[in-house]
Amino acid sequence: MSSPREATATPIPAEFPPVVYLPVAETVTDAIYRDFDASRVAAFSADEAAAAAAKTEATVGRVGLKVGGVLALAGVVYDIVATDKPVGQAIVSGAAGFSASILAGAAIGTAIPIPVVGTALGAVGGALAGLLTSGAVDAIYQNGIGTVGDAIEAGADAVANAAKAVGGALGNAWDAIF
Repeated sequence: MSSPREATATPIPAEFPPVVYLPVAETVTDAIYRDFDASRVAAFSADEAAAAAAKTEATVGRVGLKVGGVLALAGVVYDIVATDKPVGQAIVSGAAGFSASILAGAAIGTAIPIPVVGTALGAVGGALAGLLTSGAVDAIYQNGIGTVGDAIEAGADAVANAAKAVGGALGNAWDAIF
């Protein structure tokens, strides 16, 4: 019996590998055992992948909280050094903003059950809540507790100023690249 390659009239280029024929199970029992073994290997691999995903999720949560804390501390230091904000005010507004960002980010991320979308929207919502809270606390610190509306307005101004700064930085980066 000739191979399929010999039966063709046109020659097959040398860069094509020869056809590999896999051995066929001799009996139905052999095929069942082969398939059973393959399914056990696949199930074991899936279990390992699930365990690795759970470990990664726990690690990311701990690392994210630490990074957020470092950024909050850097914001407090920036407020004290660059803006001459009183130390007490910088610490209180930074701590309040950090706490609000954690609470809002966790609540938003948990409320949205789509993994990447919930995380992203939680991060953005948490950042906005932190900025709003920090600006409101600064306004209360400077003006007293008299009007809550003024404090919220000052917080909204802080969010708008941050958005302008981020937009400007992104625009400058875009111009530098292109």
